[in-house]
Formats: sequence, C-alpha cells, structure tokens
Amino acid sequence: MKRREFLSKTALFSLLLAGLNPLNVFGSGFNSADDSIPALTALGAPLASKFKELLKWLQDNGWIAYLNKTLSLNIDAADADINHYLQKQQFAKVHGFDDFAGHRLIEPGYPAGSLLYHAIASPRVKPPGFAQQQYPGIAQLDVLENIIYGLKAMDGEDWNNMVLAVFAYEYRPAYKTPHHQYADMVFSRTGIARIGEYDMNYDAVSRCFINKPVVAGKTKNVAVAPARYGLFLAKKVTGETGISLMGKATDGNDPSRSFLQPVRKIFSDDTLINVNKLTFKEYHISEKLYSLVKRSANDFDNPVDKSGKPRFDIEKPPFKVESSHSANLVKSAAIGSSVLITSVPAPLVRLAVQNNQRIFLKVTKDDEAYFSALNTAHVGDEEVLDIHPNPPDDIVREVNDYAVPRNVPMFVNIKYMQDKKDPSKLIHLDTTMRDGHVFDNYKAGLFEDSICDGCVTVDTALWTSNTVPHAVLKNCLPAFSIITAPDFFPLVDPFDLLEFDLAATPKETNFFEGGLYSLCSERTAPNQRLVNPATGKSAFDVNMPNRADTFTAVLCEDIGEKSNSGDFSQPADRDYQATSFLPDVCSGIFAPGWDITYANDKPQRDMYGQDEYKKKDSYLSTRGLGSPFAEDMKLCAAMDGMWPAASPDAARTYQGSLDVDYRNPASIPLLDTEIGLHKESPACAELKIPESLGWDGEQGPFLKRKDDRVLINFTDLASADYIENAMEGKLNMSLLRELTSAELRARMACLKLCIKKLPQIDFDQHQVEPENGKKIVGFTGLWLVSAEKVANWGQGAKGLGIPPDLAGSTANWATMGRISGSGYLYVFVSITKPKDYWADRPSRKRKLQSCSKIYVCQVNEQQIAWTELPATGAVQPQSLTWHS
Repeated sequence: MKRREFLSKTALFSLLLAGLNPLNVFGSGFNSADDSIPALTALGAPLASKFKELLKWLQDNGWIAYLNKTLSLNIDAADADINHYLQKQQFAKVHGFDDFAGHRLIEPGYPAGSLLYHAIASPRVKPPGFAQQQYPGIAQLDVLENIIYGLKAMDGEDWNNMVLAVFAYEYRPAYKTPHHQYADMVFSRTGIARIGEYDMNYDAVSRCFINKPVVAGKTKNVAVAPARYGLFLAKKVTGETGISLMGKATDGNDPSRSFLQPVRKIFSDDTLINVNKLTFKEYHISEKLYSLVKRSANDFDNPVDKSGKPRFDIEKPPFKVESSHSANLVKSAAIGSSVLITSVPAPLVRLAVQNNQRIFLKVTKDDEAYFSALNTAHVGDEEVLDIHPNPPDDIVREVNDYAVPRNVPMFVNIKYMQDKKDPSKLIHLDTTMRDGHVFDNYKAGLFEDSICDGCVTVDTALWTSNTVPHAVLKNCLPAFSIITAPDFFPLVDPFDLLEFDLAATPKETNFFEGGLYSLCSERTAPNQRLVNPATGKSAFDVNMPNRADTFTAVLCEDIGEKSNSGDFSQPADRDYQATSFLPDVCSGIFAPGWDITYANDKPQRDMYGQDEYKKKDSYLSTRGLGSPFAEDMKLCAAMDGMWPAASPDAARTYQGSLDVDYRNPASIPLLDTEIGLHKESPACAELKIPESLGWDGEQGPFLKRKDDRVLINFTDLASADYIENAMEGKLNMSLLRELTSAELRARMACLKLCIKKLPQIDFDQHQVEPENGKKIVGFTGLWLVSAEKVANWGQGAKGLGIPPDLAGSTANWATMGRISGSGYLYVFVSITKPKDYWADRPSRKRKLQSCSKIYVCQVNEQQIAWTELPATGAVQPQSLTWHS
C-alpha cells in the first residue's frame, strides 16, 4: 500500500471511530492548526466528470505547468482523485499569491482557501506569456466553485437560522475585500448592471467585464456590463458577527441590524437538493416615463379619439417596460449554476415613440427649469458643503433627510419643441430657461433609455431535499437588481479616493457637492413595487424585520485569518485593475442619483395638513432618475461630478455658468484632451493639435487675449445638450475608461497642493485670509481652466492652455520645467465677478468671461512652482515671480 493511500485511510478510520462526519472535519475557517490529511471523500458523478474536464482544461492551457513551476508543486492532471487536492501544504508567497491565505489546493466550502480557485479567479495572477484565450471564463470558475462548495457538508446546521437567497458575488484580491486581510469571495444582495450599445465583453485576463465593445472600431461606444448572481444557503447574523462589511451605515445602527452571510452555494445536480436543476428567473421594470405622465396627467399630450380611446397606452412601452412582457429590456444568460443579468444593447438615448407616434409633454412658463431641464422637485441644499457652519472652522455637508422622494424623474429634457406650424417636426432649442422658469408654453418631445430595476430569484417550488428543511427550501429570497447608467470610470471606486473627502479628513474635502458616500453604506429597502417572478407576490417587504434595509451591504466572511504577507489596506498600493458589479462601486448620494435614487409612496400628514415623508418608508428605485439619464448626467458632471467614482467631473467646462453660491470647483481634474479642444484654443490655434470633442461631446474652456485683457471662453451649461450628443454619437467613452485610481489620486493630490499654496479666493471672487480653515479644494473660487499631464518636467510641457501672448510672445516661460519628475501643468483664474459673461458670437453655446488674476502652476505630489499674472495689460516673463 502506498504511503499516501495508507495515511488517507488511517485518517478516515479514525474519524469514523470518533463518530465524525468526514465532510465536516474542517470546522469554521480554512487555516486550522490541524495538519492531518483530510478524510477520503468522493464527488458525485456529475461533479467528478466536471472535475476531470476542468483538470484537462488547466493542463491544456498551461495552468498546471505554471503552478508546478511557480509554486514548486507536483499537480498531475491525470489524477482526478479529489482527496489528493485536499491535503494541507505550504505555498510560496510569490506575487499574485501573496494575498492567498489558504493551505490546500481545494478547501471544502472555501474558494478563498483553495489555491486552484485563487489562481484562476484572482486578477493579480497573470502567468507570463499567457494569451487571452488561456485565461478562464465564467464557466470554469463556476465549475470549480460548485466542486469546492459541494464538498461542504451541512450536517449539524441550525436550520432555524438559515435561508435560501440569491446573491451577486465576485472574487476579489485583498485590496478590495472588506477585511483587507486576504483575497476572498465578496457578496451583496444587490447587483449592479449597466446599459450600453453593444453586447457584454468579458476580459478574462482581468477576470471582469469591461465596457469596451468587442466590435472593432467602436472604442468610443460602450458595451453593456452584467452582474453575476448565484444561489446560496445563508446564515442570519446580527451586526458583524462572523462577517466584515465594506463600509458602515452612517447612523451607527449596523451592530443591531440583521445581515445574511452566504455559507454554501447551491448548484444544478447538487446532492443537497436531490440533484434538481437550477433555473433563475428575473423581473425588471422601467417606469420613468410612466411615473412622469401619471404625475403630469394634465400636461401629457394624449388626445382621445371619437370612441374615447386615448392615443397612447401608458401601461405599455415606452411608458412602462416590463421584462416579463418585453424582450427589449433585460437578458438573462445562465452560465453553469450562476446567471448573468444584463441590459439588452440599445442606443443610450432614444426618441419616445409608441405606434410610430412621438410622445410629448406640455410645459408652461410656470414650470421650473434648471439649466434648461424641467425640474420636477426642489431638493434644497442636501449633499452640499455648508458655507456658513457653526463653529466657523467646521466643515460639514448638508444631510439628506429624505423628505423629498424622487417619485418621478427629477430632471427631464425639454429642449426638443414641437413645431407649431408643422407638428411632424422638432425644433432643437439652444436653451429653455428664463429667470429659472421655462421660457414659453410648448410641447416638448420625450426620450427613453434602458435604465430599470428588478429582482432575480430561483423557482424552488418543485425541489426536494433530504437535508434542507421544507421551510427553507421553498422560500427563496430574491436579490435586488439595478440596471443603470454606464460607469465612465470603471476602474475606480469611492473607496480608492476616500482620503480626499470628509470621511477620512474631517476638515478637508475636494468635493463641494456630492462626495464619496457609497451605496454599500446606504440602508434603504429595495423597490417595494417589484414582483417576485417565481411566486407572483411582492419581491421585497419593507416590513421584513431588520433585514429589509441591508440589501446593498457588501460583505464577506471574517474568520480571523491573514495572508501574513503585507498590508493590503492602502488603495494607492493596488497593483491590478478590475471592474466590479457590487454596490460599493456605486454612489449613495441621491440628488437625484447616478446609479439609483429613492421613492416613497406613503406620505404622512403633518400638523399643518401637508404631506411629509419619512426615510423609513423610502425605498430604492430608478424611476426618479433623469429622463433620459443623460440629462441628469450633464448636471452631475457640471456639479463637480457629484458621485465622482462613476460620473466625470466637468465643473471646469461649465464653471462660469454656475450660480454664485454654488460655484462647484473642479474636484477631480480632467485633462484638456479629455474634455475637448476648441479650434481657437492655444492647443489648436498655436500648437496645431486637431480640434476634438471631449468625453461628453462638448469642449473645454480656454484663455484668449482680446483688447488688452484675458478672457475665458467656455461652454454655457444651459446650452450644452448631452441628449443631442448621445444621439449623434459624440460621447466618447474611450477617453476615460482606462483611467486608474492611481492617476485620479495623483491629479487630486496636485490640485489639493495648488489650492493650499495659491491665494484663497471665495465663491464671490474675493481674496480672503485662510484663518477660517477653509483653504480647501471644495471651497475654492478659483477656476481650473487648463490641465495638462507632463511626462517629464525635464523636457517641459506643451502648454496646451497657455496663449503665446499671455506673457511676452511665447509660452516657454510656462512650459520650461521648474520642478523635476512627472506632474501636471495647471492654469487657474479668478474672475471679475460671477456671471459677468456674454455670448461669443456666432457660437450658440460658447460664452466669454473676464478674468481678474491668472495662476500658472507646475506641480506634482511633492513639488510646486507657481506664478501669478494680471489679466489686463502687457506682461513680460522676466517680471514674473515664481513661488514654491
């Protein structure tokens, strides 16, 4: 008898004598001090066959050879005896495996403790010379998950504390796990998919979905991004008992809240469910237009014919689009025993049409307009920094009290007016505003998009089990599914940038409005109007004790283990790039919101007989987002991004348009080449760089001398039209999708250093002393007009934003390096006074603003050299004083 066989059988015999279950010898966790060889066990026939296929795939694609060489292993692809993969051993802590904390090739019940799974699932593991096709897809990951979880016995469980629930889940390196100790499986009861124009694209090398279309020549466009879901047995826990949360609720009540902790995946042919098949079901609804016309019934242009039948049926698309009745909203793609939920590819913005007839909303001079958008709700100053706090050196943000639910789209595009002379034609308006109201009475054409929300579940009605109690088996809890706007920064999430907001630095923030509050910290129930497609009943119950408001929590099991290989808690040290579909990459700021917002159908009467709304009755919904989403995207971008990990910051494009009290300065600088180069800018006029459109189809500001004074030429926010840009294919995702957290952090740090060193200018454009403690990016009145990346200051900058006649007759004085290394060339201005601008004829959307002072900064994270110029009169370079 071979030694390995002898030891294995001896271990099994000892366990049987002790009356123990061979499948449950590992206990909780995967880093036990017990070095004995685990007991023999056998996979069921379907899993055993899949395991052989997986081993062959690993062999054929070079993975076994790579692991054997890199980690000094001796894996034999011909050996399909699962017991030989369960032996405890030590693994070398080489790069990619330094955040792996396990001690077995396969650890029953723990993908995070299984080296084979870590190797093929972690985006940090990239074998040298491997081609894209050698990396695993979702199918291989799913098979190995089923094997690992299938080896976990469920004997002795407290079934009174267990439920069957659907989770969105993904495997993450230690940098992005809630505990930051080791790579782990991370879960949420909410998944985030994103709309797009082309089919989904899985990047196997990075082990994630990317929004770059597979179709050649379409890099400017965007692919849909799915969310992946699986079915799990889960344990009810209170607070962080045995789990670790990514982000905590701001109310401090998480210790008393109930969460669900997944403990075992359920899969097709699982012996735990008597080898039943797994079939996912989904239901999603898009109802932005439905809610709008229901609220504005008198303004909805819906004439009735002689028989009394209205022209439009608002229960049907595009008013109300349900995935149960329409194939054009959501796709469900099963891969093994998991499912991908994704949007059906379509143009991002589409004309709202039913039966080939355009849909219109009547607007009047009494309607409020906000930078040319119809404004359906007044939300006040929530999520804005308090300009006059008490005590005066405090930095606080106005809190959202949820008193104004977003029951209808908060902002609606109304720039396409029906021609009164020829109703078949639309007139595109430059602006719709006059003194904060719509300028005239007219019919505005409406638009639709594919944003929606819903639920994902499994129909277990016909299942049987010899182990799982009937009450658990027959009550599958759905996951909440959000299908929302594209992520313009897919490689960045809020936690990467925390040091630039109040959560990490209570006295400082880069964000005047919005900020980095993540959806994973939000404690609001899912959409209460959703229907469970398996039962026909309500999918989510707001009255569900202690669990209704934790759906967006992101968590993993915390078994107290460590990889013992270093610190993985610093985002700046992250050495890989990957996207995510869990809520921690989403915004929890609702004004109205980027990924999701909230609604409330239960008004209460206050003491004056007026309706008031309470947070406890609020629920998450997409119906209050912009209609279409690109309308609010413009406003978010102009207000310094609002939710900066997804929405680009275009504040410096539009800063001249903003109100005096809300001068939202740039918080995450985009470069001149990313926001678009105007043909008259120094970059085009002097350096002969081709004119270009920015990520949003617009063009950035630039300086220009005229009549002995320097002016800013910028785009008027009310005249910019992202709907037009989207429909005409002017949006360009390729300009931003590759930006990393490290790059954005560097830009933000340099911006922060500049504001610390330059004179303090408030929103009213007064120079003030910094004694009030507000010399921070979020409160600066300086306008960042130009931003250029410099690879090596030893070779100088190009001077994309420096007019040659700004000082002397060339830009050499500004582009010649005065610091070393790489960095940025930032150009700031203070203006004469807010809104002191006029039209730049004949342009229909450009404005001119007079300057007061100009500041040119050469900067990196360690050094700065800056100088100040007057905006009037001739200036010679030799007269300038440079400061550090």
